[in-house]
Amino acid sequence: MLDADALARVKRDGRAKLIAGAWRELTGDGRRGAPLLVACSGGADSTGLLLALAACGAVHSVAHVVHDLRSEAEALADRDAARAVASGLGIPFAEARVTVRIGGTSGANLEAGARRARYAALTRMAVERGLGFVATAHHMGDQAETVLMRAVRGSSPGALRGIARTRKLEGLAAGRRIALIRPMLGMPRETGPALCALAGVRWREDETNRDESRLRAWVRWKLLPMLDARAPGVEARLAGLADGAAECSAFLSRAAARTMRRAAIESGSSGAALRRAELRRAPGVVVALVLRQLAGAVGTDRGAGRRGMDGVSRDMTVRASRAVRDGSGETREFDWGRVVVRVLAERVEVRAK
Repeated sequence: MLDADALARVKRDGRAKLIAGAWRELTGDGRRGAPLLVACSGGADSTGLLLALAACGAVHSVAHVVHDLRSEAEALADRDAARAVASGLGIPFAEARVTVRIGGTSGANLEAGARRARYAALTRMAVERGLGFVATAHHMGDQAETVLMRAVRGSSPGALRGIARTRKLEGLAAGRRIALIRPMLGMPRETGPALCALAGVRWREDETNRDESRLRAWVRWKLLPMLDARAPGVEARLAGLADGAAECSAFLSRAAARTMRRAAIESGSSGAALRRAELRRAPGVVVALVLRQLAGAVGTDRGAGRRGMDGVSRDMTVRASRAVRDGSGETREFDWGRVVVRVLAERVEVRAK
């Protein structure tokens, strides 16, 4: 078991208290919080999160996902490290194995696939244990990296909201809806290592996080240090930008919903049709969001959903939005992978292929 004094030191630490407060806010009413499944990779961030939440009695189970992005020996060593911390805390440990290297998949597609597989596995483990919440250790540094990555890729303005503090995990099982929460999102990147050091717990290092051929690693180890050297505290300001973008995104989502209701002619899982004249009254950014939301909803009954929007860039949605709002009566068609957007003289259609 972990030294009781070590866990007491963590519980008294101001950073751990802030994490505990975020847990209560995200799962309860601000005074009490719900028990949860904590995802632990064996690294410093997730181990620090686990220590902080275990210190306040929040953790029901610790979960680890073994995948094939690293060698078998390294993957199992990560698993063993996470299990050892859980055992030291006297908390039940759960694990799942996923395969993400299929065919020639690589780069961003591989990372996106691994992320989906990991969250699906965490969802299953939470459902099996009757838990409504899964906690991950994303922090302020991750938020800053995400905002910069999306800016570099030319994402939509709404994407600058970055990582959400909480969101629903895909799928319902046994009548339960699972929420993902990130109690460390407002904490600086050194929080996890500091809490581990305070408790005297060692963590695992993933050397693939140093591979600067990956955009996130390049942003983390090259771009952010350069920006911070010029403007110290840039991570916190980028996180603040994400907070502001999230508020703007929520406002635009409400405007898009109103526009969609007014313009709707027909709607279903196979596609939708809208009155073009009604769409033309809305700002371009709202039209683009309407089209994107409709396209994301197409095919959800066949398991596509938001996954089908991974390759749809901001430029693609802007071009379609401009076509909707211009004065041409010519039919235009925009291929968005799983979805086709057709702009006709009096209506706009979003259809599954």
